[in-house]
Amino acid sequence: MNINGKQTNMGTVLSAFLFCVILLEGIFNTLLTTIIPINNVLGVALLTICVLVILSGNIVVDQNVIILLFCIYCGFVITIFRELTATKMEYLIYFFSFGLAGILCSCKSIDVNRVFCYSISMTILVTIIFIARDWYIIDLDYFSFGYMMIPGILCILLYIYELACKGEFFKAAMLGLFDCYLLKITLSNCGRGIYVCVGVFVFLSCLLLSKHKSVKIFCWCSAAAGTLMLFNISKILFSFQNFMLENNIHVYALEKTMRLLLRTGDISNGRSQLYAQVISGLDLGQVLFGRGIGEYEKLYGIYTHNLFLSVFSDFGILGILILTILCISVGKAIMRADKKERYIYILLLSVCFTKLMLSSVYWKSSGFWVLIGLAFRNVKWTKKIKII
Repeated sequence: MNINGKQTNMGTVLSAFLFCVILLEGIFNTLLTTIIPINNVLGVALLTICVLVILSGNIVVDQNVIILLFCIYCGFVITIFRELTATKMEYLIYFFSFGLAGILCSCKSIDVNRVFCYSISMTILVTIIFIARDWYIIDLDYFSFGYMMIPGILCILLYIYELACKGEFFKAAMLGLFDCYLLKITLSNCGRGIYVCVGVFVFLSCLLLSKHKSVKIFCWCSAAAGTLMLFNISKILFSFQNFMLENNIHVYALEKTMRLLLRTGDISNGRSQLYAQVISGLDLGQVLFGRGIGEYEKLYGIYTHNLFLSVFSDFGILGILILTILCISVGKAIMRADKKERYIYILLLSVCFTKLMLSSVYWKSSGFWVLIGLAFRNVKWTKKIKII
């Protein structure tokens, strides 16, 4: 992956803006849907930007990415030939827009400074709009609100870190005050997945950006302690809830979790049942090669809410093996990356990858496909093909 690589000024602007749209897809989707109320307006916008990026030139694609795309489209053809459903066509359309945008973004050089500029500007703009409307959107959809705001918040945090490293502490402090306000509003009125995103972001940032060994050790110890706390999560949450109520602090995610515990005793909100359904009733062929794209949704009327289980359902053990290899490739790329490259990986893993582990569908996650493209881009022994 090239950061701040040599290319035309227009190519630099477009690639950075494409990544910004992918990262802040919640904000752009909300704004575009309000202005142009049509289905998949964000997908249309991404395809438009993709055309401009392609016209800017300097597109280098790994040959295995082309093979992967061909195999995926073959999978769509086979599963649609077996039975055409609205879900399968929807996934194909999503992949043709969101998926190709993500892979194309991974083929271009990304100017991190421009990404910071565009992302922070859009986050401030949408914050001003929400303040003018008295944050009314919070009462409509906590899930969408959280995932819409958190990418910009985390991007601002990384930029504050960059400013602090340069010694520009006044700018960092002013931006930090704004980000703290925005983070408080978001964490008070978001779904539970946002807390996981923030936790992953803090863990990755300390692990990948800090040069102090003691900080890295503290990160791993904290992660181990957090894992152990899951075995006694109910008592911990009840104690924390009592503390919050005593201080008249209301957090939507915590209140939702307590309602689930009191009503069902299960904080997964039905996800455990979805996970069990993934492996139920499979024959040997389906274990090895999957049910087919969209077959789980057709059978149960809902997606699996987990990336690896979704891939297993669609492509079986073969798909899991390929995904695991790509994850290892991304991990190796992160270890070789410099500081600014790691900013990109931290944002993608904290927001896009974490979201897919808890919810959403990978066919419509451009960030996931950026990671897939980067995984192939960082495999040194494969052939790179310049297509334009």
